[in-house]
Amino acid sequence: MLAPTLTPSFDGLHLKDGVSVQCNRFVDLPTELITAILLRTDYLLLRSDADPDTLPQICRRFKDIIDTSVELQYHIELALDGMMDGPPSPLSTGERLSRLRSLRSSWSTLSWKSKVTVPMPGACYAYEFVGGVFCKTHNIQQHPRIGSRQFSATWLPSSHDPGHTLVREDLGLPTRDFAMDPSQDLIILFRGAEEIALPLVVVSGTLELHIRTISTNNDHPGARLPILRTPVSFPVTSAFIQIVDDIVGMLYCVDPDSPRITLWNWKTGELVVDRSSLNLPPATWDFSFIDSHSIFATCGSRTGSIEIFTFSCDTTSSGASEPGQQPLVHIASLRLPAILPFVRVFNLGTHTGPFLASCPPGKPFTASNEDRIHVLTAQYINPRPTEGPRNRPKFCVFFHNRMLEGYIGRHAEQEDNGGIPVVIPWEEWGPANTRFLPHNGTFQWLRWAFTLDVHPISSASIEYVHGQRVIVPSLVEQGKSRMQVLDFNIRNTPRQNCYTNSSSDSDAESGADSDTEFTYHPKNHTHVELIDYTTFVDVPTIFPEPVRSSLPYREMRRDEMADYSGVMIDDERLVGLKYPAFSNGDMKDIHVFTM
Repeated sequence: MLAPTLTPSFDGLHLKDGVSVQCNRFVDLPTELITAILLRTDYLLLRSDADPDTLPQICRRFKDIIDTSVELQYHIELALDGMMDGPPSPLSTGERLSRLRSLRSSWSTLSWKSKVTVPMPGACYAYEFVGGVFCKTHNIQQHPRIGSRQFSATWLPSSHDPGHTLVREDLGLPTRDFAMDPSQDLIILFRGAEEIALPLVVVSGTLELHIRTISTNNDHPGARLPILRTPVSFPVTSAFIQIVDDIVGMLYCVDPDSPRITLWNWKTGELVVDRSSLNLPPATWDFSFIDSHSIFATCGSRTGSIEIFTFSCDTTSSGASEPGQQPLVHIASLRLPAILPFVRVFNLGTHTGPFLASCPPGKPFTASNEDRIHVLTAQYINPRPTEGPRNRPKFCVFFHNRMLEGYIGRHAEQEDNGGIPVVIPWEEWGPANTRFLPHNGTFQWLRWAFTLDVHPISSASIEYVHGQRVIVPSLVEQGKSRMQVLDFNIRNTPRQNCYTNSSSDSDAESGADSDTEFTYHPKNHTHVELIDYTTFVDVPTIFPEPVRSSLPYREMRRDEMADYSGVMIDDERLVGLKYPAFSNGDMKDIHVFTM
């Protein structure tokens, strides 16, 4: 919210207790009042990117206030780092700011404070890592089963918390997959087939989602209906669940060419959207939320595309096709790069970090839902004989969530398009808003461990995303892995850059309480490179022209890591998982590197 313009006739500010402050200019207001106003102002107006000597007097005045206010610095730097503030806690604002700068410094050099081995016995059928909590389902029996009843949730250790584990021997139902949001104490269990070695997720009949709490396994008190149901006419072979605030979405298939997207409001129990393959774009492959009122689907027809939709949870909407259902409004189609006539898109998965309704308890801050990166993993097939693996090459396409939100905002400002989406060629949106890179990884973990998918939704993606960072491990030599973190939060602001390499300096400048625990960074062999220039991917067997892209990012790389089968990240830790960890293996333990 911006302060109103004060005219020369402004004759003063009247405060409580009859005190009057005479001031003819906004900059003459008391520092405390200016601070309160700035705390409610978009941080983009407060960045002070320019040289202070060239700023007009009002900006120098604001800069002086910001430089002496720990609260304002915390407000600005939270936004610069793509974070949202957490609930009240014993931590002071200065301590939160110190922690924020320490994490920024640690991630900029991939330097961790400790490595902790966390026991994680048993197989792993499905797993989630959200809000610092790692959950998995497994069975005690030696026989592989699709439906799992055993469940464990581990609040992983951090540099401030040793963590703890909760184990349930019987959830009360066989679950095939699940999604969760620790900030809402929410877990949604997808009931699966329990028959031994049955290669189906759900037999024909009814698909069920059970809404429970993580802490008690009881029905969630915020849900009007404890079970969400929808009929299925044929056996379901694959499924994928996502939660955003009060919306739970599911993409599931009864065969490779018949995906279905269903969205519910898990609190009210109402069916919001239900679209079969007949009512989705051709060759729909995967989907992701943009926010709690919009999604995008990836489609493999022609060159491949990103299809953006919005929906409403207003059950009184006159546009509802059926009671309790709202129409998906198709607003834009973003086309991927042109391909040769005989080349086709074989796989087009998408992945982004988990959504949280709020910052989980006990955390000073966490990644905001708006500031996130999406990763498309695109695989193409060239049916004509060529040498080497270029017959079926893979590529990754990285882009910001705010880019998608921009198209939604522009659509809202325009007149109704009659249900016809705006088609945006790659040349108009891709080169400036994406980074298009070859896919060279071997990592196979993403969100679940065991699948018999005929239509492998998202299983082709191998990156793990959190906020605006993507971790991409790859094998360097036998027993060793290279750990690459790509950070797409490149603001190029003096305030952010100043505190990238040292948290001790940040404490001194901000006036925050010093904390030596946060200033130590072990020596390592991290290679850091800023990629802020245009790159070209030239694969003439797939693309008629080199693919150009220029979204800036910073790459941090370490080569001395152990050979992990999967690596995940969140705000304050890096997690390494080892093979075997699938349905008939034993996970044994995981390694947690605290930042």
